[in-house]
Amino acid sequence: GDQWRDWHRISVPAGTASGAYTLSVRLAGAEANNTAWVALDQVQVQGRARLFETPPLDHPLAISVGEAFRLVGYELAEDVISAEQDLRLTLYWQAGAETDTSYTVFTHLLDANSRTWGQKDSVPGEGAAPTTGWLRGEVIVDNYTIEVDDDAPVGEYVLEIGMYEPTTGQRLPVFDEAGVPLGDHVLLDTKVLISR
Repeated sequence: GDQWRDWHRISVPAGTASGAYTLSVRLAGAEANNTAWVALDQVQVQGRARLFETPPLDHPLAISVGEAFRLVGYELAEDVISAEQDLRLTLYWQAGAETDTSYTVFTHLLDANSRTWGQKDSVPGEGAAPTTGWLRGEVIVDNYTIEVDDDAPVGEYVLEIGMYEPTTGQRLPVFDEAGVPLGDHVLLDTKVLISR
């Protein structure tokens, strides 16, 4: 007569088409052959628009991040801002393989001494495009609004980009086009100038 509450996390494959699906359960193991599937409810799967060609970019790149991802370019809305402004950055990723891990992207605004004056860490696509949902060859347009510290001094800054596994904080290794290790982050070529 015992009653149990049981939790299960179900991963929906990245290529699943949008639509209504039936969520069903039954016992596993030796009892499975003697029990029928029980339909619990309808689940609505909502897909998203996908891009498989890289658009023309002002700042193309060919950087591998881990074994499954490539940073193929970026765009900055502006490269001269005041300390009161937000910095708007768009990253363009391409999936080289599918993954079961949802990685977090980090974006840091650094001064010449590598001090951080603004940052935004997020699941790609402002949370709507986790890496677990990327298909091989897909290009992901990934927007960030980086809030700059009000007391950031006038001067030149660089943007540091990378990915990490959120439960451990472990960053993915980064490689250039020839496969040469670059550490665990990318420094974008474009300098950001903070003015008054």
